[in-house]
Amino acid sequence: MFKGFELYYKIYGLTESPENDIGTFEELGTHSFRRINNYTTDQYLSYHRPLIDLSTLAVGDRSKTFVITIDFSADLRDAGASENYPRIYSEASAPISITINAIRRDVPYAYVGYTYEFKRFSADSRTVLVVYEQTDADLSNTAWTSISSTPNQARIALYVLSYGFDPLTSSVLYSLPVYLGYLDNVPLPYP
Repeated sequence: MFKGFELYYKIYGLTESPENDIGTFEELGTHSFRRINNYTTDQYLSYHRPLIDLSTLAVGDRSKTFVITIDFSADLRDAGASENYPRIYSEASAPISITINAIRRDVPYAYVGYTYEFKRFSADSRTVLVVYEQTDADLSNTAWTSISSTPNQARIALYVLSYGFDPLTSSVLYSLPVYLGYLDNVPLPYP
C-alpha cells in the first residue's frame, strides 16, 4: 500500500560530483545519503514515515499530477531569514496540502538536552548549538572544506523514493531511488 514519499540527501563540496547512479535503497546508506526529517514530527530514533504523507489522498485524486517543491531559497546562514527554511510544499491547486517548514538533517545535536533533536540545515539562533561539524555523517569528504571556508557554500544532492507498507507481512516497502539532481552553491551557516 503506497503511503507517500521519502527524501534522502547528501552534502558535497563545491568541486565534487554527486553520485547520480544509486540503484537501491540500501545503496543510499552505503553512499552516506541521509533521510530528510520533519522538525515537528521526527525526533532522534523516533521517525514519522513517510516524510511526505499522501495516505489521506482521496482515491479519486491518486492519479492526478501535482508539483511538490523542495525550497532551499533562503540564505541559510541568517537565522532570522531562514527560520522556516528549507521547506517542502505543494502547489495551491494540489489535491492535498503539503507544508513542511524547517526540514532537518539526519544528524542529532551532540549537546545535553538537545540529543533528541536533529540538526538544522539553516542557522540556529540558539548560539550554543553548532549546526555543522567536520564529523557529521551527512558530509562528504570535501564538504567540510566548502562549508568552513568563505563563501560557506556547498552542493546538496537529493533522491526521492516511494514509501509503502505491506499489511500482510507488516513490512516497509521502498521503490528504487530516483535522482532529483543537486542544488549548487547553497549558503550554509558556519560559526
